[in-house]
Parts: sequence; structure tokens; C-alpha cells
Amino acid sequence: MSTLTILEPTLRLDASTVSLQSQKKADKPRHVVIPDLFSSIMAAEPTINPHYEDVKTEADAWFKNLLQLKGKEEAKFNKTDFGFAAAVWAPSADKNRFRTVVDWANWIFYFDDQFDEGHLANNPAEAQKEIDSILAILDDESTHTQTDKPLIYAFQSIWDRIKTSVEVRERWKDAHKKYVEGLIYQSQRTKLGFAATSTVDEYMSYRRETIGVVLAIRLVEYAENIKLSQAQLNHPALQLCTRTIVDLVILSNDILSYKKEVELNDAGNNLVTILKAQNLSDQEAMDKIGTMLDACYETWYSALGELPVWGAETDQEVRRYLDACRNVGLGNLHWSFRSGRYFGASGEEVRKTRILTLPST
Repeated sequence: MSTLTILEPTLRLDASTVSLQSQKKADKPRHVVIPDLFSSIMAAEPTINPHYEDVKTEADAWFKNLLQLKGKEEAKFNKTDFGFAAAVWAPSADKNRFRTVVDWANWIFYFDDQFDEGHLANNPAEAQKEIDSILAILDDESTHTQTDKPLIYAFQSIWDRIKTSVEVRERWKDAHKKYVEGLIYQSQRTKLGFAATSTVDEYMSYRRETIGVVLAIRLVEYAENIKLSQAQLNHPALQLCTRTIVDLVILSNDILSYKKEVELNDAGNNLVTILKAQNLSDQEAMDKIGTMLDACYETWYSALGELPVWGAETDQEVRRYLDACRNVGLGNLHWSFRSGRYFGASGEEVRKTRILTLPST
């Protein structure tokens, strides 16, 4: 009897201690070291368009009025500073063309978010209606007013400016058609839960269509008045350079957005999640993406070595095009740490330490 009296409280104490220890262990956040995203061609310091401040003020006021952003929505928009990304993309654009770049940057992030985190994320039917509106504008078959569909109206205004540039118009139009078609596929995948079961190659293939990087490159062609023929842009080496920048943005974006997506329980459409489904840890997945980034840098320089000599004038335009590609990657990268979208006020700390703190599992 005395033995039982001694053992019973001891067992209860041990169980309580184990429970508390388990809770503390479960509540402990996870830390991963992310790859160095500012290496190789991404190590360059960005040049900022001198019209950045003035144009940002004008463009942001137009966009906020168009979408009637008030209160929390306006405050959220003010923090994003999409104009900064645009200022890195097109550092030499004149004021008028740079304004179009900023307008498009504001538009694309709002438009794309509908499919990533908004009401169209897993609603293919409604997504198709939104896409149809864009396609109709690109084919000059439809017009909208500011009060009708403000976001679609913003795109219409941008298209009316872009289509005056004969050199870029068809490429920009074709890129946007591929992009919006990819968004429908993304919406279907999200609804059916296919994303996390994808292979790495399958994921990269469809993300190249939905990430919007080629759209930005085509826009910079317009803004910087880069003059290359379609035949020249079709050269395999230039095609490979373009795709390499697209891949760099996909990989860096998935690294940088992962923490936020985990916190929102919305990380299914992320390469880290796909790699973890292959029995990798968070850190091993990050390391794998780091290896993929290194392969992109090697591919870029290898492709440069395959470029032909077209002549002094064309070769100069090719160099400007390659700068445009790199600058789109740079703008996305620097904006991601600066804007607060992914790390709040901790962007600079994450950049310096490369340590990402993830929620406990």
C-alpha cells in the first residue's frame, strides 16, 4: 500500500514533465539557412531609374484611385512599392515609358494575386472569365470603363500604350496569352491538389508559364527601346539566357515566399514542398534549390559563349537585351527583401544572415 502511494504521484509527475517537454519541443521554431541569392550574375548592384520617385507617386495615385483602395488596402499597397522593382528593371527608360512599366508592375501583382491567394486560386470557372477579358483586350475585341472592371481597365490602358511599339507588340501579346493560359492550368491544379505531387521538372515547366518573368522582359524591351528581330531573339543561346533568368526568379521566389506560405498553410505550390515530398528536410530542400541556382549560373555563361557575332550594332542590342533579362531578376530579388511582402521589417536581417525562421511543425 505504501509502495503504491509513493509510485502514483511519481508517475503523474513524470507524465506531466514529459508533456511539458513535448510541448516545448513542438513549439520550437525551425531555422534553415537559405542559399546565397546574391551571387554570380545576381551580385551586381542595381541601377535605379532616375524618374523612380516622381513616376511612382503619379502611378500609385492613379492605381489607388482606379481600384478605390482605402484604409487597410491602401496601407498595404503603399508598403509594396512595386515601382522599385520596375526602377531596377528599366533603369534607362524615359519618363513616359517608365510610367508604363510602373503601371504594369502595379497591375501584374494585383492581377496575379487573384490566382495565387485570392478568389480565383481554386475557381477555374471564374478564372476563365477573367482570362477571357484579358484575351479580348489583346485581340482589340473589347473595351472596359474604369467603373466596369477597374483592374481590367488598367490592363487595357497599358496595352493601348504598348501596342504602338511595332517591335515589341506581338511578342508582348504572345507572352501575355501564354501567361494567362498558364494561370488557368494553375487554378485547375490548385483545385485538384496536383501541385505537391508534381515532379521537379513538371513544376518548373508550368511555373515558367505563370511566373510572369517573360512578360517583364518584353516590357523592358519596350521601355528601353531594345531593337532585336524575332529571328535574333529565337537564337537558341538567347532563348536559353531568357529561360535561365525565368528559372532563377522561380527558384529565388520559392525560397523567399516559403515562410509566408507555410504560415498561411498555403505552401503546396512551392518547390520546397515538392522536394520535401521526396523525403528531404527543409534544409535539404533549400540546399537542393541552391544547387539548382548554381546550375542556372553555369547555364547562363555557357549560353553566352554560344552567341554568334551579328555585327557591332546588333551585338550592342543583344547586350542590352541580356542586361534587361538580368535586371528583371535583380529587381525581383531586391524588391523581395525590401518590400516587406515576405519578411515584414526583417528583410535586411534575413538577407545578411540568410537564416529563415519557420513556424514549428
